[in-house]
Amino acid sequence: MGDSLKESGRLVLSYPFHAFALALAVLVLAAGDLMEVIPFFAPLVTSPFFPFWHEVHDLLALGLVLYLTYRLPYKLAPTLGIAGLVLFLADHGPYFFMVFPKELPEMFRLLLTGLIALLGIFMIAERRQALELAERREQEIKATADLNLKVLNERIQLLEAIERGKGPVPPPA
Repeated sequence: MGDSLKESGRLVLSYPFHAFALALAVLVLAAGDLMEVIPFFAPLVTSPFFPFWHEVHDLLALGLVLYLTYRLPYKLAPTLGIAGLVLFLADHGPYFFMVFPKELPEMFRLLLTGLIALLGIFMIAERRQALELAERREQEIKATADLNLKVLNERIQLLEAIERGKGPVPPPA
């Protein structure tokens, strides 16, 4: 498992912009719950826009994680997707601590949404892996078909030469 984590870390660091952009976007989007409990953000929380923002910010954060999981190179996608999900849940840790047990249904909804996103990440990764395998198989089949066509053409030419009397004589039957 240690080698797998090291490989994942190297892979994420080979795409620093993607990793930084995902981390920043998830932190900003998922911080909507923290705004609710930090007094500094009280003017924003009382704005008419905040109830809408509060309902959609988590879905936007996880939607971004799933979108990037779908769009990034196959080997990077699951690693960065899971990292984004862990960051999403870690960003909600202080909020969970401050509102427990008063907001238990919301906490359950967030955890369930996170689990659904994790399932989505694995489904996307599995689909991408199957697609990559199908593309490899397609290339192998094309290469085999090209070779078979070349051999068939050579045999046809040989048979035509024999028919015209200019090719090697086939052995008697």
